[in-house]
Amino acid sequence: MASAAPVATVTQLRENRGRLLVKVEGRYIALVEHAGEFFAMDATCYHMGGPLLHADIEDLGGFGPAIVCPWHRYQISLRTGDGLYVNMARHTCSKGSRQRVHAVEARDGQIYVTVSHAESGAAEHRVESDTYAFKPPAPSGGAQQLPPGRSGDVLARAGAAGMR
Repeated sequence: MASAAPVATVTQLRENRGRLLVKVEGRYIALVEHAGEFFAMDATCYHMGGPLLHADIEDLGGFGPAIVCPWHRYQISLRTGDGLYVNMARHTCSKGSRQRVHAVEARDGQIYVTVSHAESGAAEHRVESDTYAFKPPAPSGGAQQLPPGRSGDVLARAGAAGMR
């Protein structure tokens, strides 16, 4: 069984707007505080490796909070790692576990993560996010500064055809 590794302090996480990228046992993990709860999951989306660290979080009722991949809008339960979708009857459904989530514990101001492993490498215990877990995630919007104005404004200032 894996042991809990100290990854950050609660203060560090909160100073970074509740989002930190940590590396534990070679895995890149998004550490997230949302609505007073701490979550840890592989930092890249199971679908095509999109960066999850600064992705939006939506409340999906019985599935709880879900992070939404900024690349293709895939919804992933922060609690279970289930890939979620809305069916034709407008009900949120699970595709099953797709994103590896890790146990998080906060005690004495310190945050600990216990990495969840595919037991003995067995294929039936692997989840799709294992494919990307050991690769650095793509840059995400948290540290990027957007230029002032909207893209249409930029094109208009540049004299693009059809722009007023």
